[in-house]
Amino acid sequence: MKKQQQSALAAGKKGFWYRLLRDPKAMAGLIFLVVEIVLVIILPLVQGLDPDVVYADALGKSPQESGHLLGLTDAYQDVYARLLYGGRVSLTIGIGSTLIGIIIGVPVGLIAGYYGGKVDAILMRLAEIFLSFPSLVLMLVMVAIFGANIGILCFLLGFLGWPSAAKLIESNVRSVAKKEYVEAARVLGKSNLRIVFEDIMPNVLAPVLVTIPFRVSAGVLSEASLSFLGVGIENSWGKSINYALSSFVMQKEPWIWVPASVLLVATIVAINLLGEGIRDAFDPKMRR
Repeated sequence: MKKQQQSALAAGKKGFWYRLLRDPKAMAGLIFLVVEIVLVIILPLVQGLDPDVVYADALGKSPQESGHLLGLTDAYQDVYARLLYGGRVSLTIGIGSTLIGIIIGVPVGLIAGYYGGKVDAILMRLAEIFLSFPSLVLMLVMVAIFGANIGILCFLLGFLGWPSAAKLIESNVRSVAKKEYVEAARVLGKSNLRIVFEDIMPNVLAPVLVTIPFRVSAGVLSEASLSFLGVGIENSWGKSINYALSSFVMQKEPWIWVPASVLLVATIVAINLLGEGIRDAFDPKMRR
């Protein structure tokens, strides 16, 4: 029986990768993201770029005359350098906040679903309270108190994102906890901790893993929103788009904000295409 289960699991994984690799939209999104991640990591190192350097010698010059690929900001900082560093910031916060949300939410959901009763009621009501918070307003307040850096934003976004992961896990644990193999583990004398993490968790993680790309996308957008409002990270895509609040910059200096806007939209689209491909490969019945 165990060998049959293992072979069925292996066949399912093979089918998943086969379906994912044959999805052109998912592959296009994946290739775009891989290339983008490589470029934002390598190019600043190879080209010695610094987004904070002020090029006073370019005062009064146009982007073409300044000798900088995408021109300079109003503060005479290289737009190209800020664009690459902004990609680092946005992707790091998107991925970091997603991991933090899952690390917090998965154990909470496992405990709530396995023990049920009052434990489940308390933890799920707590999750609902967090979900009812106006997250953007709360983040604005917390950033105003603690300041804005990558670590703080990752933690804030992740901490506000754990309830959705917890509720998704909890609903699956309640059904899996009634399975025969879980009852057999109890009869064999396994501790509750081992049952939860060895027997139940591997069978309920898939739905959460499928949502990872969409969580990363939401994290990138949240960071961009905060930076656009002026309270996020200095060298980020949202901060570059913030320059467009000036009608003069929007009309006369599009090189300052257009590249960041295009890359932000393209990145979100690529992440969502990959996420949809993963979702469809995991469960073909969900394909639109």
